[in-house]
Amino acid sequence: GDASVTLANGDVITSNRPITIAADKGFFLAANTQIGSNANPIAVLSTYGNITSTGLTTINGSLNGGTGNITLASAVISGNVYTVGDIRISGGTINGLVESRDNTIVARDTTFLSGLKGHSGIRIQGGNITGDITLTAANPLELSGVVYTSGRVTGPNQITVNNGSQLGSPTSLVQMTSQAGPIIVDNSLIY
Repeated sequence: GDASVTLANGDVITSNRPITIAADKGFFLAANTQIGSNANPIAVLSTYGNITSTGLTTINGSLNGGTGNITLASAVISGNVYTVGDIRISGGTINGLVESRDNTIVARDTTFLSGLKGHSGIRIQGGNITGDITLTAANPLELSGVVYTSGRVTGPNQITVNNGSQLGSPTSLVQMTSQAGPIIVDNSLIY
């Protein structure tokens, strides 16, 4: 409904079947909260409010922020993370695809296991990435100090790889495509 949901430190929400919990005005998840289980995942859905996790949150399910922003700190998410708004992530592990349909993705020291898709820019500092990285509009895409194990990096404008990043390996080559701008590699290794 037209409300927000707040979980306090240590709160746990589980279900005996897969469900969706929805709040138009978003969710605030304090540290050490848990939503869903492996057997019965719970999808978290906001219409226009922000979804914010302050740390050590585990969500067995997906996040959909509607038109709001998503901010995650040291979160473990089993499913996809999607919103029209901005996505900011620090630490943690995201098992599903991370997508901002119209805005930016900024992340630091995060493990992404199914790639990223952004629109107004993607900037990743540190962490590990598996899966395709796609930027859909002519905005910057930067990978700084990351380990990128496999996939394709695609953007319509400049792609920058720097600060000791390693993309691919001798047995897992990475394809990089910039449709109009340069690909700039500085102090990094690309296979």
